[in-house]
Amino acid sequence: MSDAENDASSSAEIERLRRALAAAEAERDALRAERDELEGACAGLRRQLVSSADELRQNQRLLHYIAEYAPAVIYVKNLEGRFLLSNRLHAELLGCRPADVVGRSERDFLSQEEADAVAELTTTVLVSGEGADQEFEFNLPDGTHWFLEQIFPLFSADDEPFAIAGISTDVTRRKRAEEQLAIFRALVEHSPDAVIVGGYPIDWERPLAYVNGAGVAAIGAEPEVRSWLEEQIREPRRSMLLDALERAEQWRETLTLRRGGEERHFDATAFLISSRGDHKDSLAWILRDVTVQRRLAAEQVELQQRIINAQDETLLELSAPLMPLTHGIIAMPMIGRYNQRRSDRLINVLAEGLVKHQAKAVILDITGLRGVDSELAVTLNRITRAIGLLGARLVLTGVTPAAARVFVDIEHSFRKLVTRRTLGDGIAYARTLTSLRGARER
Repeated sequence: MSDAENDASSSAEIERLRRALAAAEAERDALRAERDELEGACAGLRRQLVSSADELRQNQRLLHYIAEYAPAVIYVKNLEGRFLLSNRLHAELLGCRPADVVGRSERDFLSQEEADAVAELTTTVLVSGEGADQEFEFNLPDGTHWFLEQIFPLFSADDEPFAIAGISTDVTRRKRAEEQLAIFRALVEHSPDAVIVGGYPIDWERPLAYVNGAGVAAIGAEPEVRSWLEEQIREPRRSMLLDALERAEQWRETLTLRRGGEERHFDATAFLISSRGDHKDSLAWILRDVTVQRRLAAEQVELQQRIINAQDETLLELSAPLMPLTHGIIAMPMIGRYNQRRSDRLINVLAEGLVKHQAKAVILDITGLRGVDSELAVTLNRITRAIGLLGARLVLTGVTPAAARVFVDIEHSFRKLVTRRTLGDGIAYARTLTSLRGARER
């Protein structure tokens, strides 16, 4: 091969190699660009992964705090019934820490009957694949609690249940309030008194909220009760009622129901029941039928008055038993208590006896008196004056220490009154007195 041919061949080879090198450099640059692009993508993925991990940790912390401080019991169990998660309230109710709950089951904390009830609902949820709720009563370390428990399954990405979650609300206060309400409702329903509840402020156009059985039996259905109350609560009663309610006091009055020619009387008590929140207050009425009591009381008063009148008549007959003792001496005992009527009769009998028996001495024995007071002292003063005007002397016997103290307080009215301790002493004095008078007259 000639030199020219060799040179041409070498040049062609060099050109080929140059093109190959250029292609390799271009491929290298493309690979470098692809590498840089991949490195950028990897850096972005790393940043995204870090951000996702941070967000995941943030969400985990968020869910942790929500579960820890939620006002409800929150737990998660595996399909074997062992706890995977227990929040603070759940653990506190079980009497331990959350870490001590994880890995254990409800049978470690509840009675056999209580655990079986929860297990039955859990099985129902797993079979149906849907959540369910039910109220449970548990005997826990701090006492009996009622819970409204919502149980639901947790599903994996392939729609297979892998755990059971529960959220329980402690409804103990509500249950106890419901029990108390049921007790009070039973008491009200069976109360012999009429119990009525209406709105406040008073609006007679608005139906009453409640009328118990006794109210219906005594007055009638709700419209009749409302109409009757409206009729009864007119001025000035209405103003008096409203004033009492404004002062947060009870209002009491006797209300009358007239129907079919008969009257029924009710001792009414009205008071406000204050409500919480935006609800309106209520006006409660308790009506006690006192018709029979009032009739019996009136009959008793009438009977008592008849007895008193009969006693007065008897006492009038017996209150002035005048007893002539000897010539010129008469005696009379004072028994029981004296009113104006008995006092007048006593004076009249004494005056008539003085004239009839021409007595010069009157013995008045107060041993049988129930009590001596200033009113009786006035009566004795009247007797003394009346006997003196008829020319006789009064001798008072049977004076007790208590009577003596009363007479001392009004001494000026009894300066001429002769007193002796016993009836015998009084008779002896009266005989001496009449003997002296008889001697002077002879």
